[in-house]
Order: sequence, then structure tokens, then C-alpha cells
Amino acid sequence: MLLGGAPPALKPPAQVQAALLFAIRWLWPALTWRRPCGRRFAKDCPPVLDLIVLLLLPGSLAFAAAMDLLTMTIPNRIALVVLLAFFPAAVLAGISLPMIGAHLATGLCVLLLGMVFFFCGWCGGGDAKLLAAIALWLDFDNLFQYLLYTAVAGGMLATALSMLRSVPLPGMLLAEAWAVRLHRCDAGIPYGIALAAGALLVYPHTSWFAGLSG
Repeated sequence: MLLGGAPPALKPPAQVQAALLFAIRWLWPALTWRRPCGRRFAKDCPPVLDLIVLLLLPGSLAFAAAMDLLTMTIPNRIALVVLLAFFPAAVLAGISLPMIGAHLATGLCVLLLGMVFFFCGWCGGGDAKLLAAIALWLDFDNLFQYLLYTAVAGGMLATALSMLRSVPLPGMLLAEAWAVRLHRCDAGIPYGIALAAGALLVYPHTSWFAGLSG
């Protein structure tokens, strides 16, 4: 049904979120411990680094969330921009090669995890690619916090959409194709919103911001 119907049954992504939240609950002491993060950026960082860290990455994530909401797809070019922006930012920030390798390892591990989720039908390909690109920026130090925030945001989003889909769509939105598509019970969940929300919540607490502020 387009304009109403029973809430959709619990799908694998929701099960994954429940399992992740249960595991994180027992890992909370480790998750809340944060290693002191001193200044690791090179002195006199160029202004272009500020633009990448403060505008390009957050803007790309916001755009990905909007695209997923309106079209239920995350274009590959968004994940590609997030991926490629990391390398000049790392060079400009003076991050050491071992540290860059740690970031790459984080992104690769999350990409492999996302591929498993994708082949199991638990998420879209765009979600998996964006998740890995975001993890590349966060490194292992902030990965668990990011997964926690994303799981919570995804659960809240799924619950809100389930409630909205159980009632008729307001008349003012009947002419909006994106709203009608989003209201369908078989339309899935735009998890790009949760991915962006989780990243933007943890991002200000990463070493990128600590390095810029000195």
C-alpha cells in the first residue's frame, strides 16, 4: 500500500543494529575511554586543509543524506569524493605514513564488513561504500563511537519511518514523488541519513579538529 498499511516486519538491518547495540553495551567502558589526542598536524597548516576538514567532508555527508532521502540512493561519486579528499588532507596535515596506513586499514576493514552486509542484502552498495569512506577518516580510535552513533541513529530512523508509514500520507505530500516513494512499506530505509548523522556527531571529537585547534 502507498498511503498506509501495517508497519513493516523487523528486517535484518534492524537485527544487526540490535546485536551491535547489545555488544556495545558491554564494551562501553572501553568505548568511553579516549587516548589523549595531542596536536599531530604540521605547524602552519594551509587554509585549504581547513576547507577540506570543515567544509568538504561535512558538506559531502550532508549531500549524501539528502540524496538518500530524496532518491533512496547514494551516488558513488560522493563516497569517491570523501575517499579522495582524505589523501591531500593527510599530506597537508603532516600525518605520518604509519598513521595513514592505520587509516587505510580501518577503511579496508569496514569496506569488507560492508561488502558482507551488502551480499547478505542488509544494506545497499552506496551505504557500504560511504561507510568505508567515512571510516577512513575516523581511524580505529573513533570507529566504535561512530558505529554506536550510527546504530542509534539508524534505529531511531527506522522506528520513525515505521510509524509514519502506518498512517496515511498528508495530502500536501501526495504530489511529491520522493515522499510517496519514502512512504511505501517496501521502500527500505535511507540509512545514508544515519551514516551521515553518526559521522557528524563523532567528527568534532576526532584528531582532525584537535589538530586544527592546536
